[in-house]
Amino acid sequence: MTDDDRIEILGEAQRHGLYGFHGECGEVAIALNDVLFCGEAEIVGAVNMPLYKREDRFVGHVGVRPVGFGDDIRVWDAEGVYEGEEGYDEFLAKGMLDPEDSDYSFESEQEAFDSEIISLTPERVRELLPWCGKYNPHKVLKDAAKKVLAEKKPKKKRRARR
Repeated sequence: MTDDDRIEILGEAQRHGLYGFHGECGEVAIALNDVLFCGEAEIVGAVNMPLYKREDRFVGHVGVRPVGFGDDIRVWDAEGVYEGEEGYDEFLAKGMLDPEDSDYSFESEQEAFDSEIISLTPERVRELLPWCGKYNPHKVLKDAAKKVLAEKKPKKKRRARR
């Protein structure tokens, strides 16, 4: 499967309800890894580290990073791919928070902006972000992949009988 195929599959899945934000990114990342990368990608989270360390609280975003691409930096989520250093920084910023937000008790602005990308197992993702979605992202992605890849498959020519 090519990256272009993956982008098409994501577009098709989005048309059928794939949504990967507000706590749903974790289960979607697990599904992306399983369906688009055959379980070979690394599940990663951009997380605010002070909250994660102090309260075992995940505030940020989860995606998948394909492995085996050398220095090529790419992270995928429900909307597509973050590419290169700029994309990496954009993904990392999802763990940065507003220091004035009363939902968090930061001692400094530096704490609010302290975001890191960490590796996560599917089990840890489900522990940190219990699935509360109304649909099955695995099914949505599998159905989208089946449709997109079937359309790309060359049609077999029928031989005329003699």
